[in-house]
Amino acid sequence: MARGTTKTNLASLIADVGDNSPVERHAPDRAPSSAPLADLVANPRNPRDDLGDLSDLESIAELQLQPALVVTRAAYLRLYPEDEHLLGHARWVVVNGCRRLAAAHLYGRVDLEFIVKDAVAESRPAMLAASITENVGRKGFDVIEEAKAVEALVAE
Repeated sequence: MARGTTKTNLASLIADVGDNSPVERHAPDRAPSSAPLADLVANPRNPRDDLGDLSDLESIAELQLQPALVVTRAAYLRLYPEDEHLLGHARWVVVNGCRRLAAAHLYGRVDLEFIVKDAVAESRPAMLAASITENVGRKGFDVIEEAKAVEALVAE
């Protein structure tokens, strides 16, 4: 590394959102809900441009192993009212689990299990941090997408 430069990684930026971040590190204690796929929409501001190959999620047609994390339409629109046209008639916006949602559509699942956590939509930086956290360790989240996510988080 060149003298006088510092290195910043995505994990430290997410941590800088603060201890007040509504993103929990552990699953909540309540059971997930489920809804028809038509009631759910993927986060229009997902930092991941390409969901990649979904074949590793083909089993979702029979069994969903992990619930998605969603916010209500109203909570999302408080942050991004300009996105209303992107939500269609969906009641919930998937913040973590956009690949699961896409795989559910692709492989014929009729519903998706999820946990509603509107606290994630407390602020734009908190919501973005939740989306980034989901994607950082995933295969196919390339450095360009990561750089765009960092830029968006810094801008917020």
